[in-house]
Amino acid sequence: MINHERVVEGIRFLRRFIDTSLGINEEKHSITGFGLSESLLDASAYNTYLETVGNKADTLYLHIKKGLTEMVTYSYLAYIKRISEKFDWKSKNFMLAFDYTDEDFYGKVQGLDIFGWTKKDAVTGKFKFLTCSVISDEIPQKVPLVSIPIQIGHNIAIKRSRA
Repeated sequence: MINHERVVEGIRFLRRFIDTSLGINEEKHSITGFGLSESLLDASAYNTYLETVGNKADTLYLHIKKGLTEMVTYSYLAYIKRISEKFDWKSKNFMLAFDYTDEDFYGKVQGLDIFGWTKKDAVTGKFKFLTCSVISDEIPQKVPLVSIPIQIGHNIAIKRSRA
């Protein structure tokens, strides 16, 4: 059964996260996290692109381009702090788990961020990430802390010649 209070709280957090991480607010911008969250949730629910489910993709991409990486990091750290207080991590034993994660890519494979793939089910490439999460017997969810993109050639040793 769906816990409606948790769903509402999650959507409220998503809207606040969008606003703080992209530096947008109702006083200066016509579209905020309130308007962008619906498209993000729809794209996530249908496992598709933002452009497929709504008309807010260009607005979101523009704000991401204008935004600062540090703002996203600060907003995420604020979320982790809130979660850690909720789960009382200071009094629990937990471990950090590192694993590789793949995300399908559909389109022209170019650059160092997309690994070529078999084209099975129209997947032409994969984004690859090294993800670090907190896991514990006492905490019911795996909580991702950071996900770092892996580029093609990350595992190739560079041979240097002496001059």
